Amino acid sequence: MGVKVAGQSTNYELSYSSEVYVEGILMSESLYQGKFFDYFSGLNDSRMEGKIWHRLTDILFIVTCGIICGYDEFELIHVWAKAPDTQKWLKKYIALPNGIPSLSTLKRGFSVIRPEEFSTRFISWMNAVLQLPEKDVVSVDGKTSRGSKDERKGQKALHMVSALCHSHGLVIGQVKTDEKSNEITAIPELLDQLLIEGSIVTIDAIGLQTKIVTKIVNDNKADYVINLKGNQEVFQQEVKEYFTDLEQSGKLE
Repeated sequence: MGVKVAGQSTNYELSYSSEVYVEGILMSESLYQGKFFDYFSGLNDSRMEGKIWHRLTDILFIVTCGIICGYDEFELIHVWAKAPDTQKWLKKYIALPNGIPSLSTLKRGFSVIRPEEFSTRFISWMNAVLQLPEKDVVSVDGKTSRGSKDERKGQKALHMVSALCHSHGLVIGQVKTDEKSNEITAIPELLDQLLIEGSIVTIDAIGLQTKIVTKIVNDNKADYVINLKGNQEVFQQEVKEYFTDLEQSGKLE
C-alpha cells in the first residue's frame, strides 16, 4: 500500500499501489523497508476516512523509536520527533508529507489500536530482529501499573508480566494479567512467545513451579535461576541438605 498526497491542503489518500508518492513525486524505494514495516503494516485503522493526515504506520514508527531512545511519555516523544536532526533521520524511513504528527495525533493513533494486536506484532518483530548472545539474561517479572486502578469504573489495577532482555535493555515480551496471583498462569503464556534458546531466565519465587521450569528447559531450551523462599519449606530444606552433602563430600567447588 502506498501514499498519494495531491497537495498540502489535502488529506491522505491510501492507494493500493506499492509505490509511495508525495506531491506527485515517487519517493525513494528505501522508505517503508525493513522488518518493522513488515510486521506493523496493515494494522486496522479505525480513524475516520477523509480526515487522516498521517499514516498509522508513521505514528507507530515515531512512537516506537522514541521509546527505544528512552522517552516514555507522548509529550517527550513529540518533542524528540520535532527536533530537526530527528526529522532528518525519520525521513530516511517514512515519508512524513505533512510533517511530524501533532501530540494529539500521536495519542489518537495509539488509541485506535487493539493492545493485543500491537503486542503480538511487537513481540514477533523483537523475535525477528534481536539476536541474543549466549547466556544472555532474560528477567521475567510482574509489575502493577501505577494509576491504572479506577474504583469508580470498577476497574482493577493493570498488572503486566514482562520479559526484559538485559543485553539490549528491551522488553521482548509482555502478558497482561488481572492481579499478581495470576502470574503463575501468565508466565507460561509469556514463555510461549519468546525465542530465548541458550539464555538464562530469572524469575522471583512465584515462578518456582514444575510447569514453568519444565517449559523453560524443554520448550525454550534455556537455563533458569529462580528464587527459593521459606514459603516452600520442605523444598527449601531439601535443597539445603543437598548442598550440605556436596560440601561435606568435597564435591562443591
